[in-house]
Amino acid sequence: MQTTQREQMHFQSIKDMFEAMPYGLNKGLAEGLDAIIQFHLTGEEQTDGYLIIKNLERSYTDGTHPDPKTTIRADSKLWLAISNNDVSGDQAYINKEYTVDGDVTILLKLGELFGPSSEPEEDAKQKPKEIDFEYQTFEPERIKKIVVFDGGPRNTKFSKTTFMVKHFCRGAESAGADIEYIKLKDMKINPCTGCFTCWTKTPPSLS
Repeated sequence: MQTTQREQMHFQSIKDMFEAMPYGLNKGLAEGLDAIIQFHLTGEEQTDGYLIIKNLERSYTDGTHPDPKTTIRADSKLWLAISNNDVSGDQAYINKEYTVDGDVTILLKLGELFGPSSEPEEDAKQKPKEIDFEYQTFEPERIKKIVVFDGGPRNTKFSKTTFMVKHFCRGAESAGADIEYIKLKDMKINPCTGCFTCWTKTPPSLS
C-alpha cells in the first residue's frame, strides 16, 4: 500500500512537530494567507511559540508574539495527537477540549496546510475518522439544494457557530450540494408590530 506524506508525518514530540512545521507547508493552500498563530501549550511539554505564514514564507519562533491573529491554548499531549491526526481537531474544539482566541477560521485550514502539497492517489486518501452519531440518511444525490441559516451573533472571524456552519457548508459542497448561506446577524429583521399587512398580502387559510 502506498504511504502518503500525511501518514509519514508522525511526530514523537511537540518539539519535533514545531521544528518540522516550517518545512511542510502546502503552498497551494497557503497562497495569499497572512497569519500569525500563537501556541500556548501546557502539560508534559509546556511550550510557548508562534508560527508566521505570509507570502508563502513561514517561520516558527519560541516565545510570545505581541499581536497574534490567532491564539491556541491546549494541552500539549492533546495537540500532539491532533497534529498526528490521531484525534479530530474539529471535534476536540467543539467539545471545548482546547480554546482559540482571535480568528478561528484558520482552524479550517490548519490541518491541511501541513499535509501533502499535491492531491493524493485515490487509494491513499485519508479516511475520515468515525464519530459515533446517529445520522438521518437519504438516497445519494437526493438533496440538491441546502439553505443554511447562521445564527451566530459575532462576526465571521470570531464566531464558533460560523466556524461549524462553514465546515458543514464546505463538506456539503464537496458532496455536490448547492448551498445558500444566510448570516442572520447581517440581515435587518424587525419584530411583528401587529399591523396585519402580511395577512392582506398572503391571507391565511381558514379551512
